[in-house]
Amino acid sequence: MNREVRLVVGPAVWVMVFACVVVALLARYVLIAGHRPLGWALAAITAAAALEPLVSLAARHVRRGLALVIVLVPILALVGLVTWGAVRDLDGQVRQLKRNIPAAARTVERSERFGDAARDFDLTGKAGDFAASIRRPSSRVGEEARGGASTWVLTLILTVFALGWGPRFSEAALRQFRDEATRSRVARVVGTAFERSQVYVGVSVALALVVGLAAWVTFTLLDLPAPTPLALVVGAASIMPRIGIAATGVPIAVFSGVLVSPGVGIAVGVGAALVQIGHDLALGRFTRGAADPGAALIVISVILGYELYGVGGAVVAMSMTVMGSALVDALAQEEAAEREVMATAVASAGGLGAEDADEADHLPGIAAEVVREPE
Repeated sequence: MNREVRLVVGPAVWVMVFACVVVALLARYVLIAGHRPLGWALAAITAAAALEPLVSLAARHVRRGLALVIVLVPILALVGLVTWGAVRDLDGQVRQLKRNIPAAARTVERSERFGDAARDFDLTGKAGDFAASIRRPSSRVGEEARGGASTWVLTLILTVFALGWGPRFSEAALRQFRDEATRSRVARVVGTAFERSQVYVGVSVALALVVGLAAWVTFTLLDLPAPTPLALVVGAASIMPRIGIAATGVPIAVFSGVLVSPGVGIAVGVGAALVQIGHDLALGRFTRGAADPGAALIVISVILGYELYGVGGAVVAMSMTVMGSALVDALAQEEAAEREVMATAVASAGGLGAEDADEADHLPGIAAEVVREPE
């Protein structure tokens, strides 16, 4: 007997599909139109979460407002000092380059092999014009600073606001859940995830500072050109576990081998490998029990964040990835604890065996029924 199966799509399905399409288009429009404010907010929240332990520690001895000043002023001074050092080194290299380009052109014009062709081409004049057109990095930084000053100030204000009012925001968000059990569960899961991700991000940033400082001392002693920008690159790349330091150490080792000596280049390469191993061991040691999304996810998030917003975007993307991983782990841990409590309640109240208690995990409401039975 032939049977025909007809698939009937009701109006409710079409309404749902249309609603999903509209929501997706609206979400896309909101993300495109508001990606800059959203980026500022995420950066401020990430900075506030990273600075919260220091502010809380200082607030034990002074008022919280003064604690914010005590923590933020040295950090802003450090950022300004590093920026000034990087720009100064780059300016020095540009000045040297502007002197060397015409000198190299004059050397070529005086050579026996290429001198006639170089003089006919007016190599010295063209080299001088090219050298004069090279702008100093400090001038570009000044222009970008004038254009992005409002962004930095706004992000700083949002960070201070989050540090001062963050706990109240959390309490207000929890009060949106009317059920006490749900409120407690959300508080436990989010609180645990936040603490674990905070530990990982804090340790990563601290290790990045240590690695960057060690790299700056090493490059300065080796008399490499622009030691501050090179050290800044190594420190920023160290937030990528397993590969960050090694990936930046290899080109710097080649750079050192060409400019200084092959032995120095080999030493820099070996040193980068050893520092990478030490960094990974320290990261695993100090983040034991904290969030651990894995090196692959962190590297991918850092690359995507850097493509969108630069170094700041890389740090924010890494922090969001760690927080997401911590939320998943905390939720799984909470569900496992609830199943264990339910199984224990069923076994103790109903006199069930261990196997029956394990099977009780799949029977919704059985624990409540068993607990009410003695009444």
